[in-house]
Amino acid sequence: MPLAASVVRIVDADNKNLHGAGYLVTPDTVITCAHVLAAALGLDEYKYQSQPPTGTVYLNRPLTALRGDKTEYRQAQVRQDGWYPACEYGEEPENGLADIAVLRITGQP
Repeated sequence: MPLAASVVRIVDADNKNLHGAGYLVTPDTVITCAHVLAAALGLDEYKYQSQPPTGTVYLNRPLTALRGDKTEYRQAQVRQDGWYPACEYGEEPENGLADIAVLRITGQP
């Protein structure tokens, strides 16, 4: 998959405010930063959250518009096995992974 086709932007469900970017790693899986997902869900992006947050964010692939493709928004939620929260300032992650969120795309374009 070309890089441009894998870049997604992540926005909130309310008014489509941009909160960050992610990358499409399979047709229905996106990887992004945990703090980006938290912000898009209206949570404190700097507060440690041990459990995966619930809620829906929206994403699209803005760079495919350069080819004339549609850039419709799709829904996504964090996978229960794909949440590695950001650490509190000065702390080290337990398992070496931090600030990672794996999203599953659930909505159709």
